[in-house]
Order: sequence, then structure tokens, then C-alpha cells
Amino acid sequence: MLKDSLDFEGLTVRAECIRQRLNEHPEPSGEEVWATELIRHECERLGLELLPVKIETGCVARLRGSGNYAVALRADIDAVTLEFPLRRPFGKASHTCGHDHHTAALLMAAELLCANRNMLINDVYFIFQPAEETLKGAAAMLNGGLRRVFDKPLAAVYGLHNRPELPAGAIVAQQGVRMAAKMDFELTVLGAGGHGGEPQLCRDPIIASAQIIEAAQTIVSRSTAPQDACVVSVCSINGGSTQNFAPTAVTMTGSIRALKREVQTAAFERLTRLAESIAGINGCTARIQRTAEVPASEISPRLAVFAMASAQRVIRELGTGGIVSAEPAMGADDFALYAELAPTCYYWVGSGTEGRDVHPWHDREFAADPGFLPAAALLYAYSALMDAAPEEPRSPQMR
Repeated sequence: MLKDSLDFEGLTVRAECIRQRLNEHPEPSGEEVWATELIRHECERLGLELLPVKIETGCVARLRGSGNYAVALRADIDAVTLEFPLRRPFGKASHTCGHDHHTAALLMAAELLCANRNMLINDVYFIFQPAEETLKGAAAMLNGGLRRVFDKPLAAVYGLHNRPELPAGAIVAQQGVRMAAKMDFELTVLGAGGHGGEPQLCRDPIIASAQIIEAAQTIVSRSTAPQDACVVSVCSINGGSTQNFAPTAVTMTGSIRALKREVQTAAFERLTRLAESIAGINGCTARIQRTAEVPASEISPRLAVFAMASAQRVIRELGTGGIVSAEPAMGADDFALYAELAPTCYYWVGSGTEGRDVHPWHDREFAADPGFLPAAALLYAYSALMDAAPEEPRSPQMR
């Protein structure tokens, strides 16, 4: 048992101290400078090998095993950008999604694995990824050289996320989708501006935009099968600057989320047709483009048995929590992009406190129960110890 190899309670206290320090220094996506320095310091303290990835924040470290392949463990390190900044230092962001807990758990897992090197079959790569909230961090890691750091075939990439709706320590480890695929879009409606008192001389993009937003609500209700989960959201609209002048352009941004790629694609095509048709009826034109896209995060069929075995070992060792089922969430995580490298396994670990109100991700009152940290750390560690050799090893040079 990993707990018996060192002072587990003391290690948990140390990990909680690291988490508190991260919580007190929240940094928005792409600005995680302080967090990166802390993580690098902890990796060096453990004797991990820091690897050359060309990325401004975040880092990758390696622990050598005795076998001929590798696994990767990923944690996100950024905080949520607040619409209304808090009145305190570092007040423009807050760890209201629990990434401070994820980072501390992965560092705790690294220390557990370092103390049990004799058990290591795989090389273990620790990916501390920035900018998950903007869905840009995983792509930045991949483009910054992550593909080239693996000198052995990569068998699996493991990640996890806290789930406040589940009791602390509960684990969702069954095969399938955890987080939805997400496609961000930018939609611009172009018209002809003019004086508000002479609307007949204008082609008002605000009117066309309002009609497009209303029509977009029918994509789910009338163009998507009831059995298929899908969410189409317009989350910002910008146009005009005065109260007496129709603008020449209005720009909207939003997202389409679905559990199936084909449902998402069909929704985007329907939104495109609606926007172009409605804009044309109003004498305007519409231009839509995808600005970001990530697939669904899941436990792949290849890793399902290993995921369940790892979860069972954690539950037995802690004597708390349990293996539970949960419906997928329509939130998204760019962890899914690591499927380019190897099969992925994306767990949920409960972070709620029984008997207390549930405060979801990004809520100002969000807080993870202390029981999350040891369960998540052990889950990372036991996943790394699984003998999940790739069935068809992919050469690092071919990725």
C-alpha cells in the first residue's frame, strides 16, 4: 500500500499547505508565473527531471521507471478570471474551479511515486498545464514540444477533475464521456449604420442579431434529437456605442457543446444557415467562424479496466468514498486533446461535503472538501503504477 511507504498524514498536510499557497496566489490563464515557479521548485526538491517544453507557464517533469514505455499524469494550474474582481491582491482571478487542488494532488502523487520507485513499471511524466479555462493550454503544450519529450512509447494519459456534486473521495471511473466536446464561435453581422431617427436608411445589424439569437434556441429544441445532449449558447454581444446611431456591425461569441461530435457539427451547420438567412432577410450579411474546439474528455475503452482497478485500490486504501456513476457534464476540458498522444482516462473525484450546500464550479462560494486531496493523489499514483502497456506502441517520432 502506498500509504504505508511514508508519513501519509504528514504528506497530506504538506500538500494542503501547497494548495493553500496556490489558492492565495490565483493567476489567470496564461499568467501562471508564480504557480509555475512553485511547481518547478517542488519538482526539483523531489529530484524529478524538468523537461524542455517551450511554453511561457506550466512545466513537464519526468520520473524514470524500469520498463520500456511511459504514462503521463496531467493537472491544470490556472484560476478562473472573475467578471467582478475581488478587493484583495491578485483579485482578478480565483481558484473557484479547484485547479489548486488538482495541482497539489499531482505534486503529492509525485512524492508518493518517488518514495516507491521500486514499484514503477513506467516512466511517469507529470504535466502541469496552464490555461485550461481558455481551452488553450493543452494545445500550447503540444505545440511547445510536448510531443517530442517522450523517448518511450506512451501508453496512457491520465487526468482528473473534482466534482462538488459528489461526496469527497467518491470516484467516477467507468468508461465513457465525462466532459462534453466544445466548439467556440464568433459570429459577426454586417449591416449599414445610420441615424436612429431614419431607420429606413439603415440596415440595422442589431435587429438581425436579436433575431439570430432567438432562432438559435430552436437548434436544440427543433433540430436535435431529444436523446442527444446539446447546448447552444450566445454568451456575449457587442455592437454600437451611442443611443442614436445604428452600428455597422455586431459581433457575438458563444459555444456549442455536445457529447457526440456529429451532433455538434450538425448544430454548427444549422447555426450558420440560420445566421446567413436571417441576416439576408434584414439586408445584412453574416460571417461565422470557429475560434476554438476540443473533443469530449473521456475514459477510453482501452483504459477502462485499468481505471476501475486504480479506483478500487484507492477506495480500499483510504477506507472512504466509493466508486459511483454520474451523468456527463456539459462543461469542457482541453485534456481531451492529449488523445493525440495516447488513450486518455479522465476521472471525476468527489469534492463535496455531505450535509452542506453544493457550490458548483466557478461559484464564488466553491470550496473542495479536504477529503478530495488524498483520494485524488492516490488515484494519480495508482494509475501511474498500472501495467497499461500499449497494444500497438506508437513511436515517439511518429506522433
